[in-house]
Amino acid sequence: MGAANGLGNITFLTVMQKWAPPALLGRLMSAIMLCAFGSFPLSVAIAGVLVRHLGPSLFFPVAGGLMAVAILSGLAQREFRDFGAAPPSASEADAPTTAAPIRNVG
Repeated sequence: MGAANGLGNITFLTVMQKWAPPALLGRLMSAIMLCAFGSFPLSVAIAGVLVRHLGPSLFFPVAGGLMAVAILSGLAQREFRDFGAAPPSASEADAPTTAAPIRNVG
């Protein structure tokens, strides 16, 4: 779990740093760090209250489901799926996007 979390964080931060203009990298990173580390105490407090009232047997499947929804919504975005793929060459970029229909000759 820790390795997957670390890999996800590295991938996310790399995507954000490649996407953002260089002049805004400092502001972007400070906002990301505030969201990540600033929300941690609040999320732990909320999770503690929920586990106390619902019990861990219900809390963990719900938390896992929310993680699955987050992963699937990320995979539904083309930018994340195509991250790290080689850009198309000039000949591929100029090629038509739809194939011509096959005609039966003869």
